Amino acid sequence: MLYNTLTTYDWSSLYNETSVDAAVARLIVTVTQAILKAVRTVSLKKSKFPVWFSENIKYYIKKKRITSLGVLRIVGLNTVMTNFLHIVGLLKQP
Repeated sequence: MLYNTLTTYDWSSLYNETSVDAAVARLIVTVTQAILKAVRTVSLKKSKFPVWFSENIKYYIKKKRITSLGVLRIVGLNTVMTNFLHIVGLLKQP
């Protein structure tokens, strides 16, 4: 969008400017307006990932977290059950 905005601008007034300072000032104003028009200044939705992460990377990170949580739940449950059975076994001993 920025490229399209800058290519459609009429630059002839800039070429006809005789003062270098005035030409640079007009160039800065023109480019700044084009940037403000083309570049988003706010995020559409909040994300805990940096803006440069692609959707594909975000998907695989989320998938890894879900898988890790599932494995931890299974390992955690087995550990709790093992400890419980060990304690029950100790209690049943005379």
